[in-house]
Amino acid sequence: MSGASGAVGHIAVQLFKLCGCHVVGTTRSLAEKGSFLQSLGVDAIVDIHQLQEINTPAASVPLQQSIKEACPDGIDIFFDLVGGLLLDCVICTMNPGGRIITVGQAAANDPQPRPYSLTKMQHIISNQLCLQGFSLEEFPPHRHLEALRRISSWLAAGKLVAKEHVVPGFKHVGEGLSLLLSGNVSGKILVKAI
Repeated sequence: MSGASGAVGHIAVQLFKLCGCHVVGTTRSLAEKGSFLQSLGVDAIVDIHQLQEINTPAASVPLQQSIKEACPDGIDIFFDLVGGLLLDCVICTMNPGGRIITVGQAAANDPQPRPYSLTKMQHIISNQLCLQGFSLEEFPPHRHLEALRRISSWLAAGKLVAKEHVVPGFKHVGEGLSLLLSGNVSGKILVKAI
């Protein structure tokens, strides 16, 4: 799972673990976010800081090796919140028939975005991978209620933890947005109306 310590990622990690999955999460800062991800129950962590520093195909070689080491049996399901070159590296490690659930493209939020296009189409074709976008709007309202009940019960039982970073007051909205785009905060970033 990419973006494992972010607002969506940290919840998704826990949901996959509750469903019995082996979860490998990525982070741009192992030193800052490693212990948080371990507290969520991830089975392994892949540090992707080299993509932040050098978002080029050359950076993908050590990253792809790190992914293979963390996932020696390959990857069946990839929950993608980042996209970009990271997605290319993961595609090369996917098992035949694997599924890629695309939820976000955080790589596009880079302050100096680099042109990117998916380069591993042959892997998608030859391994019969399924790459599909995910949006809550595709589910009917009764499924929303079902999910809300299940997630609420897990929260109440302490099986699911929601981490929040609260920025005080609307005058600090810019700070909140800056924190969001930096990726330096774990969990959801909220601006408190005071």
